[in-house]
Amino acid sequence: MRKSYNTKNMPDAPNENSELGIGEIEHYLRVVGGGDEFRENAEMKAKYFNADGTLNTEAIRAADVYELISPSPRRALDLNKAYMTIVKDQDFIHGRDANLKPANNVYRRINEDVPVLPQEKTQKCSGLIILYIITRTLDHSSSRLEVKHGNKLYKRI
Repeated sequence: MRKSYNTKNMPDAPNENSELGIGEIEHYLRVVGGGDEFRENAEMKAKYFNADGTLNTEAIRAADVYELISPSPRRALDLNKAYMTIVKDQDFIHGRDANLKPANNVYRRINEDVPVLPQEKTQKCSGLIILYIITRTLDHSSSRLEVKHGNKLYKRI
């Protein structure tokens, strides 16, 4: 039987690698500076960022995981439509994620001399790589979680 989690009333989980003692979602929003990788999610910006672009930590800490990760019903419908277009067209030139409008926060051309991230945005990493592998068969689906470091397998669930 599949176990599901109710994210309502669930607090943001502490981020293991954060020296600030903050939750994982708060950490992500702080590092990325927006609600998605392109910093294009206007709904997240309005809810969890101040006008100057800084994180509204009070709003984030007052929200449960459900509020932090769930779009409004209108945004959810718009994202469904956008994703359906990608699937129908099989057009992944702009990635697999549905965007409601063209992304502005991306390089149009890559400059090899520019660092990937400014130093203050780089993160420490434990070195563990977690792979979530989903396999499907005709009559059921199953998944397993593997934790690896280099070629050494530590755990398979």
